[in-house]
Amino acid sequence: MDLTHHFLLSMPTLADSWFDKSITYIFEHSDSGAVGFVVNRHTQLVAGDIYDQLKIDCDDASRRSVPVFQGGPVDGERGFILCDSSTLPDVVNDDNAADGHYNTNDYGIGVSSSLDRLEELGSGQGPGSHLLLVGYAGWAAGQLESEIAGNSWLTCEASSDIIFHDECDAKFNLAAKSLGIDFTLLSGDAGHA
Repeated sequence: MDLTHHFLLSMPTLADSWFDKSITYIFEHSDSGAVGFVVNRHTQLVAGDIYDQLKIDCDDASRRSVPVFQGGPVDGERGFILCDSSTLPDVVNDDNAADGHYNTNDYGIGVSSSLDRLEELGSGQGPGSHLLLVGYAGWAAGQLESEIAGNSWLTCEASSDIIFHDECDAKFNLAAKSLGIDFTLLSGDAGHA
């Protein structure tokens, strides 16, 4: 099972956990585990807070007001930029092509934790469609598969439109709707035939 470029929709069994009502984008999944980012949970921070803390010049009010998301419970002090690689500029600066600075999966989603990429965002030279995140979600080998079998997650194919949707609160319902599911009717009990 390869869940790269899929969403994990938290099931009612996770109601009292960190992942309650979360939608997690699986950036990479292999036999050795999985890495993902929660894409629908804002922090209290905006990009300007990060720019100020790291002494990055950014005077543009719209770039400073971009929300920062809580990408997951692992390494919560580490920042990430998740982007649609098709919105990367052809050249970020005179020396470097933009796509060489993002780890991009086969589905056109890129991720970086580089301070240089954050500086590019602050100056307006970064990708058009992106999320700023702190932390990530990670699973050891077989752990995610076990959680899915235990009725913790519902999966569906991911969409850039949902990942980078302007309305954070709509993302979960948009993904559920793509499956034709009304989450208010789901039970937290697992059943096996």
